[in-house]
Amino acid sequence: MVKYIGLLVTMLFVVSCGNESQNGLIKITKVTDSGVEGDTGEFCSDFSLTREQAQHYFTRAKQVSVQEIHDKYAVLPCFVAGDGILANEDCSWEVRAGGTGHVNCGDKSYLTGCEDCLSN
Repeated sequence: MVKYIGLLVTMLFVVSCGNESQNGLIKITKVTDSGVEGDTGEFCSDFSLTREQAQHYFTRAKQVSVQEIHDKYAVLPCFVAGDGILANEDCSWEVRAGGTGHVNCGDKSYLTGCEDCLSN
């Protein structure tokens, strides 16, 4: 009986770990860039993210549509970008100060949004 419970726990752990990539959760590997789109001067000077903060964002953010981005989020010019892995594929990502993000993996891409994912 104990062996059966141990096997069941192990199987659940493997399944739950494997589901991260199926649910669209990118594993952030590094931050490669940050900056400002357009001419906003000092407005974005203090926006930055570590690799861990970017991972926190993507762990809590949800996939959203263009319409949801338009209706629910402030699309700000400040961004941080980097690399990651999703379903064993190399990807690029971007997070903006207003709580929006974008992931590109080969020919697949999706938008993300989160209202309180950037606060620590």
